[in-house]
Parts: sequence; C-alpha cells; structure tokens
Amino acid sequence: MIADDLDSPRKVKEIFEKLIEWLDKKEITVFFFIDDLDRASGEQIRDILSELKVYVSNRRIVAILGYDENYVFNAIQSFLPEKIDSRKYLEKIVTITTKLPQPDFGDLRAFAEMCIKNFLPEMSDQNLANLGRIISQLSNNNPRRLKSLILGVTNLVTANSIDIADEEMLLSIAIITDALKMGLLDEDNLRRAFNEGDEDRIISLLEQVKTEQPEKEKEIAKLIVEIEQIQPNFTSNIVNRLRLHPRSFVREKEGEGCLEELTLFNWVKKIFFPLLKANASRGFELGPEEVLGGKITIPSSSSVEFSSCLKLYSLPQVRRSRIIHNAPCYKITTDSENVVVLLSSSFYKSIPIQPSTNRQRIRIQEPNRTTRMIIEDCPIFVEKKPFILWIVDDLGLVNKQMQEILTEKAARFSPGLKNPFSVAITDFERVEKLSSFLFENALKE
Repeated sequence: MIADDLDSPRKVKEIFEKLIEWLDKKEITVFFFIDDLDRASGEQIRDILSELKVYVSNRRIVAILGYDENYVFNAIQSFLPEKIDSRKYLEKIVTITTKLPQPDFGDLRAFAEMCIKNFLPEMSDQNLANLGRIISQLSNNNPRRLKSLILGVTNLVTANSIDIADEEMLLSIAIITDALKMGLLDEDNLRRAFNEGDEDRIISLLEQVKTEQPEKEKEIAKLIVEIEQIQPNFTSNIVNRLRLHPRSFVREKEGEGCLEELTLFNWVKKIFFPLLKANASRGFELGPEEVLGGKITIPSSSSVEFSSCLKLYSLPQVRRSRIIHNAPCYKITTDSENVVVLLSSSFYKSIPIQPSTNRQRIRIQEPNRTTRMIIEDCPIFVEKKPFILWIVDDLGLVNKQMQEILTEKAARFSPGLKNPFSVAITDFERVEKLSSFLFENALKE
C-alpha cells in the first residue's frame, strides 16, 4: 500500500514523481479540491499553501480552493516574513481567481425551506415559509450562517418535541438560536429577559449590546427587527423549556471561522442522572433546603434505573395496568420503598393512554395538564411497594398552586392504600441547591 510507505519526505517525493509519470503517460489531469480553507488558522493556511506550491505546480494536478479572500489575507499575514504582503504571497500560488456571486434573498429562502422540509417533513407550507423567511433574514445573506441556523432550529424542535403547528414558538426558537450563536445569552439579564418573553426589555438590552459590541451591530439589528415582527408575542419561558445553557451551542470563534455544528446540552442525561446514580450508591438524605413536603432518605447501595415511562399499577378490581406518563423518569429502588423521579422537562412529551383496546396519543401543550393527570390517577394507581413521587421542577413549570394540590391530594388519598405514596417537590428555586448537594456528596471520600 502506498499509504504504508509515506513515512519520510524522500519516499513521499518518490511516490509523487511516480504518480506524475503515470498521469503523463495516461494523459490524465487530477483536480484536487480544498473547500473551507478559511476555517483553518493562519498558520495552518500558510502550511497548506506552502505544500500546494511544492506538489501541485504541475500541469497534471490542479488544486481548486474555496475560501473567504479577506479572511485568508488577514489570517496568514502575521505568519509571513515582515516584508511579504499576504496578497502578493497568495497571487504566486493561486494563479486564477474567480469570485462567486452572493446568493440573493430569494435563493437563500428557497434553500432554507428545502432544508427545513427535509428535517421536518410534516410542517405546514405556511409555517415552512415563515420559518424559512426569518432564518434567511437572520443569516445576513451568509450561506454558512444560514446552514448553521437551520441545524440549530431543527435540532431544538426535534429534541424537545416542539409542536410544528405552533408558529409563534417556531419563530421564537429561530430567534433564540441566533442569540445563542452570537453568545448573547451569556449575559444573565439578557438571558432572563428572553426567558420572560419581555420584548421591550429584550430590545432595550440588545440596543445596549449593539453599542458595546459594534462588530455585531448588523446581526443584532436584524434580530431586533424579527423580535418586533413576531405576532402576537415572543414566546415566554423558552430558555427554561428548551433546557438551554449559555454554552449549549458551539458558537463562532473569533479568528477561527464559523463552526456550523450546534449541539444541544442535555443536563439531565449528562449531569443529573450520573449524579443521582452516584449518590444512590453511597446513600443520601434530602431536607427542606432541597425538597418541599418532608424529606427523602436513600440508604446506601440503592439502585437507580432509567425508564422511558412512568408506570403506576392498578388495584386488583381495576384489572389492568396503565401507563400514565410516557417520558424519561428514574426509579430509585430501596428495600422499603421506591422513589420515582420525574423531571418537569419531560412534561411536554406525549402521553399514551391505554384504557382498553382503543389507543390514542395526546400531545401535551400545557405542563400542568400532565401534573393533573398524575394527581387524578394517583388514588387508583399504586406501586408494588410504598413510593415517593419526587418531582424535580428543572424548568420552573409547576407553580405554587399545583404544588399545594399535589401535596394535599397525596395526603388525602394515601392513607387508604395498602402501599401508601407521598409527593416531594424540588421547585425551580431549589434545583441549584439540589445539584450542588448531589455534586458535593458524590465527591466525598
């Protein structure tokens, strides 16, 4: 194999010369494509160009480079000798240059709609057109930025089971994706304003950022225009609902080009579940600082298992089992009782109801609806042993009234059951304390 012989410059040169001889004999021309050269650092670009100058200065090999001219000029200048101009250096290597025309807005919009339709095929034509329009506007006529926004928006929609008929939510997600990409949610006040859906405050804070960061002025101006145009309003609670962290996305790094890939930060899978598992193994006790409604005591060597649905089993006279919540939850198993851990971030999932032979799927739009179903079903559905329904309100969706109803109903119905249950709630204000406790407890020797 040729690849096995490329272990020294001399062998590389020998093999390259043999390749040229073979190409000359066969009268074949090889086209060598290097796209996105401007995604590399200045030093990497200089090294690539230097190698091309040595190996591709032959009529049988043609290199075709794709890059942003201004970026490459500026990037390599500091890596060249002081008296060498980057433009003249590049002219000696790149003999023919062609500038591709910028796509117009109509082309970008058509491309955006085609890509979105590919990811979300069931979206209506109207929502597809509106989402394609706003993403195209926010892209600032940059195809790479457009592609990045499309990936981010469709990722959030699919990962969070967003209703694609909800136009206001879709447009709000496009705006929040652009804000994340620009790093605007790193600032606490702006992130809070976005979450509250306070359009006037969002715009006021964006105007401040525009003054402080003039390099983002054009992008922020477009963001403000789109926020003002959303009807009826920018969606509130969006940061919490989408479980967004200030660094949920890989944003554009200064001097290194644009990174297209956007990755959702799943705190439940990557942080909460591993911490819960580690703590259950060593045992822990939660008090009023971490939970409402009493305390939770987990003895050492307890196990934690993941379940795709919350199952509560029927009493004998009902003669059937029923799944009342089809969403990720965790069950901590101890000798005396079980603890079912349900996070409010799962309340937006679908709930399959199986009362008999008929099966239907209900798409939950309001988080409290799921909570009400749990409350209403708890009197007739019990676990095989006493259990605690522990709700961790990581999105701030269970208000004080619902907390009181849950606790009151559990206290009223539980005494009549063979295996009683209780409700413990870690409200949104206590989630940070809970996370800190679990982290510190897991690190104890």
